[in-house]
Amino acid sequence: MLNMRYVDEVLFGYEVIERLPSLVREWVEDLRSGPYANST
Repeated sequence: MLNMRYVDEVLFGYEVIERLPSLVREWVEDLRSGPYANST
């Protein structure tokens, strides 16, 4: 399969339960501090 760098991390099994909450926190922080964070 051709690697086009669309995937940063792949989670399997119990790793989903362990790692996903911290990933979501990172996503939320990134969205809140991004260029559209305070746009109205």
